[in-house]
Amino acid sequence: MFKLNRPREALGYLLQAVENSRKPDAALCDHLGDVYAAPNQRNQAAEAWRKSLSVQPNRQIQKKFIHPLNHRSSPAQHQ
Repeated sequence: MFKLNRPREALGYLLQAVENSRKPDAALCDHLGDVYAAPNQRNQAAEAWRKSLSVQPNRQIQKKFIHPLNHRSSPAQHQ
């Protein structure tokens, strides 16, 4: 859904994937942060990115904290 530029619809799927994951998944948390950032939900995006970084450090995700709305992932970046 996110790739189709429908972040609100993607949110439910990502939340379910995170919940059903046996262990924390950095990529899922990163994508969840991107989905939250799309409608400007900064606090939720930052929390998801923090979780991603706690699982696996990543410079690209760290940069999202500086300007979260400027680093929203476009659907093309997730291909």
